[in-house]
Amino acid sequence: MTELWRRACGCLLAAGMVNPAMAQTSVPPETEGWHLPALRSDDGDVTGRLGGRLHFDLVKFDDDSRMRDNASGWQVRRAWVNLIGEIYGFDYRISVDNADDEHSYKSFYIRHKLGPGVLTVGQFKPAFSLDDSISSDDISLMDRAYVGTQLAPLFRLGVAYMGSTAGKDATYAASLYSLNDIDGVRANGDGKTLRLTWAPVHDEERVLHVGLSLAKEHYASSSNADLPPSMTALPAGPKSRRSRLRLFRIQDGLPVDADKYDLELAGRVGPWSLQGEYGGAVYGDGVQRAVVHASYLQLSYFLSGEGRPYNADTARFDTVQAPAWELAVRYDHVDANQRQWGMSPSSDLAVDNWTMGVNWYVNANLRLMINLIDGHERNQLNDAVLDHTRALTGRLQFIF
Repeated sequence: MTELWRRACGCLLAAGMVNPAMAQTSVPPETEGWHLPALRSDDGDVTGRLGGRLHFDLVKFDDDSRMRDNASGWQVRRAWVNLIGEIYGFDYRISVDNADDEHSYKSFYIRHKLGPGVLTVGQFKPAFSLDDSISSDDISLMDRAYVGTQLAPLFRLGVAYMGSTAGKDATYAASLYSLNDIDGVRANGDGKTLRLTWAPVHDEERVLHVGLSLAKEHYASSSNADLPPSMTALPAGPKSRRSRLRLFRIQDGLPVDADKYDLELAGRVGPWSLQGEYGGAVYGDGVQRAVVHASYLQLSYFLSGEGRPYNADTARFDTVQAPAWELAVRYDHVDANQRQWGMSPSSDLAVDNWTMGVNWYVNANLRLMINLIDGHERNQLNDAVLDHTRALTGRLQFIF
């Protein structure tokens, strides 16, 4: 089945790029900025547009002596190619990431309006958390908070249904998915998520948003040596791998159940926006139990007077109107304790970091970012600092 998915992806991408029966049109609709020409079949039943994103990062670390120094330097964080369009009345999207020579499929789905909502089938990211639902092109800081990176599901094969109320004050999204993916990740299990949001205020200048996400995942076995239920946190972005901290790991060879939750609160008044979440998870196999907590609070201000636009259909912040300058700061935390059932914790580890950032939205295609990160890892059983890592990071972001 995995090989079939791969071949289908390749065929669709090839067809979208070289099919001579397609003529250049404006389908799907263009947003502001520079884009590749749209494509349409002669009968109009098949449309498409190639696009993508390039996130080119530079990182300089300042490490303490507790762990090995992290490797400073350049990183191609994301190099997505997207094919988006319509085929015989169904919307489709194919997204492939080639960052740092790692070829992986992200979105690969079709969707269609069904009743008041939209049904999606294929590989997608199940709805969970406000921060995780915002596109990586539109987040205010270079990396998502731990709520998104540690609790939210990754791109997975499944089915989802989402929609909003008539006035778009409330949204709902439910997903059923496998823990496996097109690239061959075999965690062998399944999951389901539910995300509900309410935004009683959402106009061009003001936003008030609250939300709740729930998820339940079942791992068929924890004996998989490569993919046991586990969690690893990075103190200062994805290149700080030498300072990574394994928060927990369950590997007894038994099925593992995980119950997750997340609470969302966000608001905007003119150029100011505030966003925060509190979430957690409980993993257990009847022998061991791991409890996770994650939270963050983020403040953003636009020096040029703009604000973060809010998409009421998807209950998330959307693309900023360029040109603009934005300042952002965030406190982020995650911790996890692991224990045998009925016993005291054998480990209780935590990661905290502060991130400050500056964004220059040059135009609709280009953004420049600078972040300063200060991360700490701690053993909460004896209140000992395990690592202290600082990083100065920059990004050139190009969207097409």
